[in-house]
Amino acid sequence: MKLGVAKSCITPEMPVRLCGYAKRKGTFEGVLEDIYIRVHWQENDGIRLVLVYGDLLWWGTDFVEKAKNELWCRLGLKAEEIFFIASHNHSGPPTGNLFTEELETYSPEYARQLLTQVVQTVGEAGKSLEKVTIKRYDGEAALNVYRRLKWDGIVEMRPNYKVRADHQLTVIHFQRLDGTIKGRWIHYPCHANLSSDNQIHGDYPGVLLRKLDEKTPGCISMFLQGFTGDLRPNCTLGDRFISADWSQVQCFAEELEEAVERIEKKTCRIVEGYLTLKQMEVPLRLENIKSEEWLEQAERFSSTDLERQWAGKVLEKGNKDFENLQISSIRYGDSLCVFLFNAEVSQFYSTDIKQLFPDAICVGYANGMIGYVMTEQQIKDGGYEPDESAKYFALSGTYSSGVEKKIKAAIQSMKD
Repeated sequence: MKLGVAKSCITPEMPVRLCGYAKRKGTFEGVLEDIYIRVHWQENDGIRLVLVYGDLLWWGTDFVEKAKNELWCRLGLKAEEIFFIASHNHSGPPTGNLFTEELETYSPEYARQLLTQVVQTVGEAGKSLEKVTIKRYDGEAALNVYRRLKWDGIVEMRPNYKVRADHQLTVIHFQRLDGTIKGRWIHYPCHANLSSDNQIHGDYPGVLLRKLDEKTPGCISMFLQGFTGDLRPNCTLGDRFISADWSQVQCFAEELEEAVERIEKKTCRIVEGYLTLKQMEVPLRLENIKSEEWLEQAERFSSTDLERQWAGKVLEKGNKDFENLQISSIRYGDSLCVFLFNAEVSQFYSTDIKQLFPDAICVGYANGMIGYVMTEQQIKDGGYEPDESAKYFALSGTYSSGVEKKIKAAIQSMKD
């Protein structure tokens, strides 16, 4: 395989409101650490793949579509060859215009800045191709916790230690022929929402990547966020989650860095062989949908800003009764398969995938965002992810409990 890498700063050059917390109002107040995009351009036996990572909450589906068109026009890259992935950083700028302003306040100026950097950085990566070998290291890091707990009969966002969190930590090295590391992947499932301060930084994944690359000159690393729809950093006080300050964000990154370094001392598996790509779209049905007349009234007269914003966005998007889940699998020989979903996905889907594909790593927040995709039981139990989040994501309704069976059938079909 050949690999080309590049990175560039994407810290906003203009005032924007950071996304991820409805309670955080106004534009950002300062920059604690710059944020970046990082590109890995891969080629093997006529197959080309480009991964564009960002220290971002996600890549808006509308931005992804525009960026892929631009990369086709400028660099001849096909849409199916490009994967936009994000760390799910809650201390970064907006990328899309499909959700309510409470969640993500769109900035056309920043979108233009970001698109310029994406095209330029992808082009630079394509000019730095070198032959590499791939090595895989596996271990665990117990830094996350399941975040759904039934409290007084209602599922709330609280630490729940009775449900085991997915602690899998996987490190992938892309090594030059002289043994030096040209690229690195860190895969771990844990929300990047330690801090709710109104300051720009990359949260723990951004700090981790900086520290690793400082220790490995000539390497550009990226963070592959896992299926973390129901997982969160184990940053708690008693029976509730608390927000961390900047020093605590750095400490968390240092803990994960130490775990990475321990794993890198273990015996690795060599990843070699073919490179294949499979992709499919799965329509997920929404229920509890309101009529257009009801939405028009809510947009005008609702007593809450969120409901007015939600009704307006749903009407703008056509009041659809479904959302398309995009599932992609990239297989690197017989020792590594990467599954990518354009959603915030429950950890339990990762368990299902690994039963069929034991060598899989599962990545969320890829090529857009359609909200939380939870299991049938989680949907029945309710709570923030399956119910309350729907308005923030401007979904016409909530996902049907039948989506789990549909997703599992789609995953099974990718093995056949």
